[in-house]
Amino acid sequence: LAILLAASLAGVVATTVRVSTGRPRPSAFAPDRFGRPELFNHKRQSFPSAHAATSMATAAVLLVAARSWWGVPFFLLSAGVPWARFYMHDHYLSDIGVGSLVGIGFGVAFGLPCRRRPAATPAEGSDA
Repeated sequence: LAILLAASLAGVVATTVRVSTGRPRPSAFAPDRFGRPELFNHKRQSFPSAHAATSMATAAVLLVAARSWWGVPFFLLSAGVPWARFYMHDHYLSDIGVGSLVGIGFGVAFGLPCRRRPAATPAEGSDA
């Protein structure tokens, strides 16, 4: 549930900001500047990357909630999504950086309450 909430909210926030900034994608061959809001023009919705936000939110929840080594490889694999968006010229480096930070923020916020606590040991001298 924490992963679903973190990834969904990170995606909604990134998409809302992306639509309102009007920054063109690198593949649009337009001047790199923020402009007027573009609701229906996909080529002018670059900042921040929602793919980066949702993938990093998922990984951050797992990394923070697990508190073990197995979250690290998953986090590193999830970093491949923002890299691919940059490599395919769909986003600028700042787009994936801010999107990743948004996702990590939501991931940590939802992952911390899910941390497993060590089993309680009975107090010495009690009958429990």
